[in-house]
Amino acid sequence: MIDHLVAELNRHIEELKRRFLDPFLPPDPSHRPEDYDHDVKAACVLAHAALEEFIESVSMHVMVVSIEKWKNERKASDSLLALCLKHGVEIKIEDNEDNLQKNCFDLLREAVEEAKKRHSRSIQDNHGFSLKYLRAALTPVFLNPPDDIRLTESLKTLTSARGSFAHSASRNAEFSVKKSGRGKSTLSPEDAWKSISDCLVLCERIAESASRLFAPPKPPKQHLSFRRRLQAKGIVGRYSLLTS
Repeated sequence: MIDHLVAELNRHIEELKRRFLDPFLPPDPSHRPEDYDHDVKAACVLAHAALEEFIESVSMHVMVVSIEKWKNERKASDSLLALCLKHGVEIKIEDNEDNLQKNCFDLLREAVEEAKKRHSRSIQDNHGFSLKYLRAALTPVFLNPPDDIRLTESLKTLTSARGSFAHSASRNAEFSVKKSGRGKSTLSPEDAWKSISDCLVLCERIAESASRLFAPPKPPKQHLSFRRRLQAKGIVGRYSLLTS
């Protein structure tokens, strides 16, 4: 599932690059901002939407897998623990002694289902791809957004540009990383692609982390004695002669 999401995201981003940015890459001094204005805007807004949807899909997938593993294998993961803690669910104990109480598994199942419902609602209400939104989508399922400074700076550039392009009548692909809107600069096709491709790398790293959450543990390495290490290398006979 995760691999399929990554493949679909890569395909979509490459199509956006081919459609909107490739006509202006590599940079050509004859290209003016008014030439690539709408293309850069379209690439950033559509890429942002695809990246946002990817993060939401990964978060939902990890949540569903963690719950199913607990139900079917009775294995509680870090993701399930984080999910329940974030959404503050609790088991409901019957206070009335005249009433029967559900068994513990059913009580836990209902609490987990409530956490699932709350997380699904928060993902539906999540409309962004900035670091704040990444944390809101990923932390509850025990995933850390990458802290690579290069990637986070590109993330800021893309989200700021998308905000300017989608919510204002930006001219010549101008945007500002400041909330005040001051200090505007033109986003070139080259810089737009750098930001988008870095954000793609960021998503791929998140996908790798998600895949590792449920990967089977590696078997512990066997400790071999010095003689067995020599045997494995085929030189135990020479060692025996030297020590005899």
